[in-house]
Amino acid sequence: MKILLANSLFPDLGIGGSEQSTYYLARGLRQLGHDVWVFSQNVQDKTVTEDKDGIHVIRHAARPGSEPNIYAEPYYQRLAAASQKAYPLDKQLAETIKAFKPDIVNTAVVGRLTSLWQMTKSLGVPCVHTLRSYTSLCNRRMIVDQKPCLRQCRDCNLARVAGRERSNVVDGVIGISSHILKTHLRSGWFRDTPQRTVIANSYEMDAPIASATGAERPYEFGYIGRLHHTKGVELFLEALTALRAQTGRKHPTLIAGAGDPGFEWKLRKRFEDENTRFAGYISPNDFFAQIRYCVVPSIWFEPFGRIFIESLHHGVPVVGSSRGGGAEILKEGETGWLFEPEVATLKEALRKASEVDDAGYDRLRQAALSSAEDYGVLAIARLYESFYAAVRETAR
Repeated sequence: MKILLANSLFPDLGIGGSEQSTYYLARGLRQLGHDVWVFSQNVQDKTVTEDKDGIHVIRHAARPGSEPNIYAEPYYQRLAAASQKAYPLDKQLAETIKAFKPDIVNTAVVGRLTSLWQMTKSLGVPCVHTLRSYTSLCNRRMIVDQKPCLRQCRDCNLARVAGRERSNVVDGVIGISSHILKTHLRSGWFRDTPQRTVIANSYEMDAPIASATGAERPYEFGYIGRLHHTKGVELFLEALTALRAQTGRKHPTLIAGAGDPGFEWKLRKRFEDENTRFAGYISPNDFFAQIRYCVVPSIWFEPFGRIFIESLHHGVPVVGSSRGGGAEILKEGETGWLFEPEVATLKEALRKASEVDDAGYDRLRQAALSSAEDYGVLAIARLYESFYAAVRETAR
């Protein structure tokens, strides 16, 4: 099968989850014998083509100010920097389709989606969309005043009437979690799309690592990621403080990552001590080798929660928020514990984890490694392969 994946960024450009997931998907499909091209954007005004692991990658030119927002620059800063109109993405995609002649096009996080869908269908090519973000529903990622939106608000709903109706042109839609798919369906998107399914993101470790036993790991708990209010790191540290007061134990903890300097300073001032280390950037391999449990305390409704499967692949059980897609990955009491993101419930989940003996921890670790197999690159690629076949049979 000839498969064209469309995502705004593709490694080695970008550091986000969407481009990494697109890369893993492309690799998996390639390993299954499919011919895979990737349509993406460059961060400069020239088009570049390259071969990456047998995948033909096209990075289309982008004019200053309209290139992918790789550095998360503020909107008004980018608006001021824009010197020319953006290149029409639908025409760039049309050129790629005519050159490649794919059997199916799979879009993800990329601009002007509805135009891309309509153009793809006008060329007679079946079109699938993978929901990896809330961009179609809300340009603020469904966060208002640092609080997560429980549903699409009236203003966002009214602003996206045309896009919502145009979503019905696609032949198949994939949610990376049941949560993100249901959120879009509840908001009226993809109402008439004949094929719908949920397929998780995949993950593959760069290289095998030596795995220490639980007793050999210096930190009981660890957090890795952006230091931001919606990620729940402050909530985690408050619950940890309460747990220490209750048990009288140290519960050594490693905090890896960085964020807004003001927010990070606030966290360090309140919580940094001899038992809580703020380490800045640490590679995932180094991080997971040092902790017994990975804590994922998101307040936001994560579309998926890649950190859950990263942790499982490293054999590290998770204490995770029940909000968003990550909750669908965890097996309660087998690969970790879920909690509602409140201090009391998180403290209780941390307490349960801390009371597991070495034998029990080894069972958790083995269950985590076993569960991770469901999210391997080939396992997920096979699910996409089957879905593409179903879409081609029912494409309108």
